[in-house]
Amino acid sequence: MTSALEGREVIHAVPSLSPFFISYAHAGTESNRAAERFYHELRGVLQPLVAPPVGTEMGFFDIAGLPTGVRWRYELAAALGTCQVLVALLSVPYLKSDWCGREWHAFTMRETSRQPGIVAPGNQGPIIPVRWAPIPFKLPPVGEEVQIFRPGNTKAHPDLAEQYDDEGLFGLLHRGYDEAFKDVVWDLARSIQQIYYSQLLVPRKF
Repeated sequence: MTSALEGREVIHAVPSLSPFFISYAHAGTESNRAAERFYHELRGVLQPLVAPPVGTEMGFFDIAGLPTGVRWRYELAAALGTCQVLVALLSVPYLKSDWCGREWHAFTMRETSRQPGIVAPGNQGPIIPVRWAPIPFKLPPVGEEVQIFRPGNTKAHPDLAEQYDDEGLFGLLHRGYDEAFKDVVWDLARSIQQIYYSQLLVPRKF
C-alpha cells in the first residue's frame, strides 16, 4: 500500500514487525548501562526515519538477560520471529555466548523477500554486526560472512570511522565521546531504515 506525500511515494511497513532486535552479551554494570542507553538512543533516532503501524514496538532489547539454562521467553521468541533487523553488538563475551549465537542463527533461518521497486545492495541481509568493544582476535567464519557496520566520517569527527574501529561504541562512551557516539548511532539508524523499507524478513515461530 502506498500514499502520496509531497509528490513522492511512501511505503508502509508490514504490521507488527518491529524494525530492530538488539543482540547483546551482558558484561558488567557499565557495559550493560551503556547498552541500554544505546537502545534508547537508537529508538529515538529511528522515530523520524521509519513509521511502523500504531502499536508496533520500535525495537526489542532484552535488558534483563537470560539466566544460564533458561529457555527463550515468549516475548523474546516472538521478537526473534518478527523483528526485521538484528543489531549484533560484538564483543569478546558476545562471541563466547551460546545465547547470542542462537539469536544470530534464528535470523539466518528466516526467509527474506525483497520489496518491489526498491533498489538495494544485492548482498544486503537482515543482520548488522556492530563493534561494541575491541576484539583482539579474528572473528569466527560466520561473523566474517556478514560485513561489519562502519560509520562514515563527519566534519565534526573526521576520524570517526577509525575511532569506532579501535574502540567500539562502548569504548566511545567510556572515553566520553558522546557526540561521536551519537554520530555512529545516526548512521546505524539510516542503515536500519534502508533495510526496513527494501526487504521483508518473513515472520517465523521459534
